[in-house]
Amino acid sequence: MGYSKITKVPDATSTVPQYRKIGTSGVEFKPRKYVSGELWTEFLHSGTTAKLRGSSAILAVRRKRTRISRQRKQGALQPNEPSFETQSGEKRRREGRITKSLEMAPPRLTISDLATVKLWKIIRSERPVAIRAKALAELMRRENEHGELASFVVEELAKDDLKPTWRNTLIFATEHLDFLDAAQRQQLRDLLGGLVTALRGQWHSRSRLAQEAALRRYGSLIDDKVELGGMVRFLSTDYSFRVRLIALQTIQNAFAAAPPSVSLQEDLGGLREELQQMAGFFFRPQVLARSEEDFDLGLTAIEALIRLGDPTVSQFVPRAKEIGASWVARQLAQFFSETLAAWPEADSASSTGPARVVSDAFDVLQAIESQPG
Repeated sequence: MGYSKITKVPDATSTVPQYRKIGTSGVEFKPRKYVSGELWTEFLHSGTTAKLRGSSAILAVRRKRTRISRQRKQGALQPNEPSFETQSGEKRRREGRITKSLEMAPPRLTISDLATVKLWKIIRSERPVAIRAKALAELMRRENEHGELASFVVEELAKDDLKPTWRNTLIFATEHLDFLDAAQRQQLRDLLGGLVTALRGQWHSRSRLAQEAALRRYGSLIDDKVELGGMVRFLSTDYSFRVRLIALQTIQNAFAAAPPSVSLQEDLGGLREELQQMAGFFFRPQVLARSEEDFDLGLTAIEALIRLGDPTVSQFVPRAKEIGASWVARQLAQFFSETLAAWPEADSASSTGPARVVSDAFDVLQAIESQPG
């Protein structure tokens, strides 16, 4: 067999070897330099392991396969006899045909194996958000780090140049951390309220979910119930259905354990007026036929008025019969019953005040349901 010479044009970063094929006995290589990080291919030829790269490796493998195919046709290699290339990696491993260095390679570390100091270094770095998010999640699993994490999250959210993905991750984290310092709670509440407004009209699903999470945490950070009046801004039509529904549910939950006092009712007069308008507009049979989401807003607004002990509830209760859907009256009756059962007996038995108003409205609903037709 004759000699053939394969040469490559050298590039600026490496010295490409020149080699020649000597019959079928092997491949002879001259010394060369390699660029670090390049992909290497290991090729076994006549008992000699040669390292090739790029198109050279592809050509060598093709020649090897061609020779094996020719040997099979000539009967030198039986069809069922496995060659080195056709054996599975597991079989080669059992037979000890994989180098010791590969067998002894240490397992790769996962994020949970890292020390706490290393995790803090990652989340404070400029590494990709996906890696920082995993480090943050791992730190949150270590409860002794929650205090420092709470301060870190507030400091990060206060920055103006946050990447959207990292901002969303921090917002989600606020729902799993406790913020005990009063000044810190106030700062975080202001930040989250601003983010709810800033994320209006976002089309990305993660940003919409982050906006909803921000509003939920905003409501849970309200310590003085007078500040619930600020929820009015999130009830406007500028916000999505989900945001408005969360705002209504936040108002409900604030008075689940006890009714508001008379003085607090007066302080929340603006909020009550907004809820009355929503209930009057959306709690109608025409709205139910047109949009179930809008009707849900009206029904939830009435439930919020019930928790606020608003006197106008008795005016909306008869509509449950007019709507013509039996499930509406049943849902309202159940909500009345659960609310009165959760409130203290002293408030429910009072002859005046929000609890008395709610009890009277419940009696009106029961009387309407008992009417025939």
